[in-house]
Amino acid sequence: MGLVTVAVLLLLEPVPATAQRVVPKLNEDCPIGYADTRNGRCCSFGRRVERLQPRQGRDCPAQWINVGGGYCRRK
Repeated sequence: MGLVTVAVLLLLEPVPATAQRVVPKLNEDCPIGYADTRNGRCCSFGRRVERLQPRQGRDCPAQWINVGGGYCRRK
């Protein structure tokens, strides 16, 4: 009975909100760390707060890295 009580209390404990970063899907794949939501967008379900910028067919600027999906991320 004690184990069930602990499990119920853990489920009732408030979970801190985490921001979901949503970016438009530019290519057939999403950037690293992002999931395809099947509606033209890519969503990060974790605590990602990094800045992304579209590559627009060019190389990533200095201090940025290509993360796929047509995006660059700040190093």
